[in-house]
Amino acid sequence: MDIAKHFIEIHTDYFVCDRRRTVSLQEKGKRYEAINVDSKQIAQYHTDDPDRKTESKRCDYAIYIFEKDQNGKIKADDRLIFIELKGSDVDRAIEQINSSLDERVINGRVNISKVDARVITSKTPSPKYHSSKKVALRNKLNQYGKGCLIVKTRTFSENV
Repeated sequence: MDIAKHFIEIHTDYFVCDRRRTVSLQEKGKRYEAINVDSKQIAQYHTDDPDRKTESKRCDYAIYIFEKDQNGKIKADDRLIFIELKGSDVDRAIEQINSSLDERVINGRVNISKVDARVITSKTPSPKYHSSKKVALRNKLNQYGKGCLIVKTRTFSENV
């Protein structure tokens, strides 16, 4: 029987893993900030690292927030956030997050409590924004601990 593992047990290619108070990811005027209010472990991944060529299009970053119990086992409240820092093409950002979710969670049979997605754009998306891609990603995230998609312009900060 194939048993699902936790995200960090499968994906060991993080570039930082510590308990820092603030995680800040930025690119070309767009910024995502995670405030680590409970001093949990946070592993940061550069999922579209140009040194790691891949066929699929991935989002820019992922952060995995977790805590271990006294036996070294990952507690059941772990959380993964996919982050795309994009110009203005929200549909393309959603495709990249969807691809990353499929590759790193679904196809990898990862055991995870919650998965969220964040898109930070340089321009305000049009108000009509209820594309089928957006709805499909929201439905997929909802299967992982009622995860959600948030699209913001230029800067977004949240407590994790």
